[in-house]
Amino acid sequence: MSVSVKIRTKDVPEPDAILRRVADKGTEIVATSNEYPSLKFGFLNKALRGIEVNEEEDGLEVRVCSFSTKADYQLFIKAIDAIMQLTGAKAYLEDEGEVIAPLSAFNDEWIEREQEAGLDAARALVKHTGQHIVMYGLFCKFCLGAHLFESFDIPLSDDVDKEDVDSLFDYLCSMQWDSVNWKDTSTRMVMPSSDGDVENGLTISAICIRNGQVDEFDYISEADLLGIIDMDDDAIPRYLFLLGKSGRFCRMTRLNVWTKCNLDVRKC
Repeated sequence: MSVSVKIRTKDVPEPDAILRRVADKGTEIVATSNEYPSLKFGFLNKALRGIEVNEEEDGLEVRVCSFSTKADYQLFIKAIDAIMQLTGAKAYLEDEGEVIAPLSAFNDEWIEREQEAGLDAARALVKHTGQHIVMYGLFCKFCLGAHLFESFDIPLSDDVDKEDVDSLFDYLCSMQWDSVNWKDTSTRMVMPSSDGDVENGLTISAICIRNGQVDEFDYISEADLLGIIDMDDDAIPRYLFLLGKSGRFCRMTRLNVWTKCNLDVRKC
């Protein structure tokens, strides 16, 4: 789920012009992509998912994803207004018609409704599937599941307390900004699905052992399986998978954050 506004223009501004206009009056933003076809940026220390400005045939599209912070939505609005000022072009909200004045059309009440809708959709999906869901943040992916919601006293149905929701977003936002300088484990496809569909194949997050030590990493990437590669073995490096009680491959139902200090290399 997302909300997008299209600015129809043949006079597409340079990326730097957009970023400079958005960052005027002392506003601090951080860009993870500052080139077309897709600019990605967010408010410093406040963004969770950030926003996108995508180049299209008939102009530019500004997009904000669901389950975003209030700051993400505010930046979405600010970017639309900035591009309209730079181009003098008209903007259109998906199939709902022209946006005359974005700063007033997308007010605090609109932001609150969008945030509530995003939270409700995420809770409903977790409850329906019984599994966690993965979303892209400005810097790294994050997982939403029953355990996380429960830890913030947020039920998968019924009403929620705004303070609990704010605490959840603050926590997820802090994780994004803490991860700026973090190094994760590599993730790759390990087993294709029986129907040949790549999206249904299993992925593995791999930890490597070299010269008797674990390669440095700060957190384990989200994946279906966790494996270890022993690069010191004279034979072809082998994956050692975490197995279920039945001895078969098992999908992770809950992802824990493991750091290097939790692991110790021992020869058996």
